Amino acid sequence: MTNSVKTSQENFYRYGVAASPGISIGEVFLLDRQRVSVVEYIIAENEVEQQIEKFEAAVEQAKQQLHDVQKTLSLTSRSEHFYIIDTQLLILGDQMLLDSTKSFIRDNHLNAQGALKRVLEKFRQTFDSIEDEYLRERGSDIELVGERILRNLRGKIQQSVHDLDRKSVIVAHDLSPADTLQLDKVIVDGCSGCVIFNPCHDTLTTYREKQQRYQQYQEQLHEYCELPAQTLDGKKVKLKANIEFPEEAELAIHNGATGIGLLRTEFMYMARQQPPSEDDQFNEYRRIIQQVDPHPVTIRTLDIGGDKFVANICLNDEANPAMGLRSIRLSLREQKLFRIQLRAILRASALGPVRLLLPMISGVAEVHSCKAILNEVMAELRSEGIAFDEKIAVGIMIETPSAVLLADLLAKEVDFFSVGSNDLIQYCLVVDRGNEHVAYLYEPLHPAILRALNCVARAAQDAGIPACICGEMASEPIFSALLLAMGYSELSMNSSGISQVKKLLQQWHSENGDQLLEQILQLATATEVSELVSAKVKYYFPHLQNEGSFGI
Repeated sequence: MTNSVKTSQENFYRYGVAASPGISIGEVFLLDRQRVSVVEYIIAENEVEQQIEKFEAAVEQAKQQLHDVQKTLSLTSRSEHFYIIDTQLLILGDQMLLDSTKSFIRDNHLNAQGALKRVLEKFRQTFDSIEDEYLRERGSDIELVGERILRNLRGKIQQSVHDLDRKSVIVAHDLSPADTLQLDKVIVDGCSGCVIFNPCHDTLTTYREKQQRYQQYQEQLHEYCELPAQTLDGKKVKLKANIEFPEEAELAIHNGATGIGLLRTEFMYMARQQPPSEDDQFNEYRRIIQQVDPHPVTIRTLDIGGDKFVANICLNDEANPAMGLRSIRLSLREQKLFRIQLRAILRASALGPVRLLLPMISGVAEVHSCKAILNEVMAELRSEGIAFDEKIAVGIMIETPSAVLLADLLAKEVDFFSVGSNDLIQYCLVVDRGNEHVAYLYEPLHPAILRALNCVARAAQDAGIPACICGEMASEPIFSALLLAMGYSELSMNSSGISQVKKLLQQWHSENGDQLLEQILQLATATEVSELVSAKVKYYFPHLQNEGSFGI
């Protein structure tokens, strides 16, 4: 949380990064989630098994605690949030975490707390080195699980919010006790990233009205889930969901998705001692296909890199892993790994509509290499009498500047494009949005990005193949109108954003988008583009106040 602003003797504002839209108002509940102080010491040989048993008991206690949390969740929140708990339960059953800790106890004669701490530090270093922001942040799941086990080992009671008897805003970790112990009430505006401490009466009244309007808006959005995604003049676009767990597929369809535009497969590989087998992968794909049927599922091949994530691959540390051996480059080098995944995907394609997506393609030669391996795998399956979709669609991720420049040539080689706007923006603008010193330069409305997106869409149209956006830009309603004008026929996003995009499209005429795009492509700076977009939103949607989310 940054940028404190005190506007009166009562109101005290602090601004951070807006992460999840909505408004919450309530008394502050300070949740103790400080890291457990670990006592590390050497144990005698005859104490080794005792410490291992103590560790195993703490793990089982953690599992029971998470199962208890699941029981407290309501039926309405089950579909949306259960997979988060399921993920932590999977981590608690992961042999790499368990065996590594036990080995540390045996080999180093270290007590259970110390051994687990060492193992968690290795995991932390591994995830911190991941360039992909989405995957890097998933390391927090392992940290949360590790902290829970450590608390059990120390015999510390894990505070629970389930017993709260009043509406509260939970504050933890990033705000110090000195900041929060004096507070009576707090407002969290997830749309703008604003937190208001000790709000005065007028401020509280204003935000209660905003909160009510937002809740009404969300209820209205739900009505759009079943409606088609099309403009007033009938121009249609396919809205799909980005997922990584089978449990998310059902929710995506419930929220109005017409398929899975991006299935991330990385978590079947990470935190394992051995890569998932062909059958392991096939069974996961099958679960998702069955839940989504008859809609298509787009499965992206492994999109990580480095020997820290895949067992039995020995690489030297890379000075710049973002531009090193990762994604499709890793798959082409470790072809055994690649072939196993391709076999699983092809087998799954016999069960329903499946598309194969290749990540981080930088040139035509890589596409040729991938297709050659794919054809060999197909020949193997035919010889074994194993069914698969002989005409499975093969697409590529457009997320590097070279892929944009070669879009016309690449379009002749594949069946569809899928633009990863997050990485494309970072690579084109040379900006790491996780770096606080340059994050302000990460700008989706930068003219270079808009021109790049337009170039890719035109290349796809000329070749007669569909183009999809699967980054965060897809879920921004006004961006979706621009992307539709460019010629993108598919948008894939977090399923919670689908109804909001549908709502805007239902109130939008495609000619307005065409005119806006033509104007925007003539502008020279992101500021000019942003000002024009804001003006158009106010003009076409006067009932909407653009405060970070439509409808407030």
